[in-house]
Amino acid sequence: MKKKKNILGLIMATSVFLLSGCGENQQIPNVPSTPNTSQKEDNNGEQYSIYLLAVNSGYNGTYEEWLESIRGDVIVLNLTESNILQWKYSLESDEKYRTLLDLSTLRGPKGDTGNGIKSIEKTSSDGLIDTYTITFTDGTTSTFNVTNASSSEDGIIKDISFNGSGERQDNIFDTVKNEFTSIRYTYNGEEFIPSSMKHEKYKSIMGNSYPILSEYFNWSTTKNMWIGSTKYEYSFDEKGRYTLSCRYSWSNDIDEWIYTEKTETTYDDENSIRVGISFSWDYENKKWVPTQKYERVQLTDDIYSEAEYRWSQETNEWAGYSKRESNENYGSTIASYSWSTTEKKWIGIGQKEMGYLDEETQQYIVDVYAWSSGLDDWLIKKKTIKHNSYETEEINYKWTDDQKSTINFQKKETVLDSSYEKPLSEITYVWSTEANDWLYSSKNEHEYCSYDNETYSASYYWSTSENKWIGLYKEEYEYNSKGRETMHYSYNWSTSENKWIGLHKEEREYNSNGRQTMYSSYNWSTETNDWVGTNKYTYVPDDLSYGWIEKISYDWSTETNDWVKDRKYEYKNGYQIAEYYWSTETNDWIQVDN
Repeated sequence: MKKKKNILGLIMATSVFLLSGCGENQQIPNVPSTPNTSQKEDNNGEQYSIYLLAVNSGYNGTYEEWLESIRGDVIVLNLTESNILQWKYSLESDEKYRTLLDLSTLRGPKGDTGNGIKSIEKTSSDGLIDTYTITFTDGTTSTFNVTNASSSEDGIIKDISFNGSGERQDNIFDTVKNEFTSIRYTYNGEEFIPSSMKHEKYKSIMGNSYPILSEYFNWSTTKNMWIGSTKYEYSFDEKGRYTLSCRYSWSNDIDEWIYTEKTETTYDDENSIRVGISFSWDYENKKWVPTQKYERVQLTDDIYSEAEYRWSQETNEWAGYSKRESNENYGSTIASYSWSTTEKKWIGIGQKEMGYLDEETQQYIVDVYAWSSGLDDWLIKKKTIKHNSYETEEINYKWTDDQKSTINFQKKETVLDSSYEKPLSEITYVWSTEANDWLYSSKNEHEYCSYDNETYSASYYWSTSENKWIGLYKEEYEYNSKGRETMHYSYNWSTSENKWIGLHKEEREYNSNGRQTMYSSYNWSTETNDWVGTNKYTYVPDDLSYGWIEKISYDWSTETNDWVKDRKYEYKNGYQIAEYYWSTETNDWIQVDN
């Protein structure tokens, strides 16, 4: 049979959310009581400020969900004979009791044979304070108080939570002063002793809540008082932008906060420039001393610069430390600078690249700059236009002698195939100041087979005297049905004959497994006006070891104008085991003695 100890109270939303997530080692829920006034109130600023405080304390629901959750349904607690603490809403039946906490997981005062908790009962009430008595298994008792939420008139919301390791945490929200205090206690077997505290103040700006004070304390048992650890003060402008951060440390000599460091931040009207200056406190002279400065400037919609400075005590002025320009969309650095100590200014390092998409042509344009000492700024060096990551046009610029302006220098235009992946032609130009126009310089042509392998490429230069393209060299390729190269021809252009003349040729053969079985090479003879062999090998592949079983080399016979056998090599497991030479007398292989 259950022995019920019903505890009625109007439960705030924070308690309900704690109850819904309880497990074996959960905290005892907060049980503050408050009048059910939320149903009668509009969505005013005070309620929204309370909601923001709840969010800062860990609540992650929407504002509407929060309003619904604080309607004040009555909670009933029940302690079973097996020390299981249960809960349900008052309008629900007894079958709806849910397990809140197994009290046997809590620990009482340390004893030789152990001491558990037998029961927890509310033994008295005084206004908003409920007193609970813990009865341990050895017959001893201990009490603790739960301060329920006060009425909405004084704006205080207090949550108290416990865990099985003897720790207690009080979270106090002051909705009138916009303050939040969190105090932790440890249980020494007789009472809860303070251990640490956090205190925060907030300011409402444009409907949002901003922290303006954060203080952290530890409890001193020797001084019986709170001793500060760290303190921060913050200021914001009317737009909610951070303008001041001041850090304090605690002085044990005077038991007060003392300055440590601060950062002041200013903005321009367009919010495109932000300057933050940090100071440290000079204890001896009792004044702030600048230490470092940070500047952020929005140059374009996508590009911004960041610069850092250090304060020089010797020169009593700022000295540059680092500076860079970055692209917000890609998170990449596009330019870097170094500080000139002699000229006391920033100087660009290396080159600067800026890319952007031309919405009309859908081409990506990259401008490359170098630092000009004459202009004391970046000066364009090269412009590249890309389509599907392939360059379609590139322009190189030449600087004037004073390095303050540029003139055209070289240009390359690339024609891509229909898929915009492979180049079909590439034409380069040089700039003529006399003609004030681009003039041809060189040209490359390409053709491809169905395997996307290149079958033809040729290079030309432009003859200004003949006003036409003159060939330089040409390459032709052939492939088998599996896309492997079988023939490769190289040609040079003959200006005397005004046509392509053979230069070099290579042939390859493969077996059904794709292993090469023959290789031969030739050079073009202008005397015989035909191909003359230089090297030839035939192979018997070992498909198991990816090596060879047999390899034969050949020499070229000028008498027969054909290949003749020269040497044969036999292999096993990747090692040569025999060598032979070809005998023209016996017309057979003769083994070479090792």
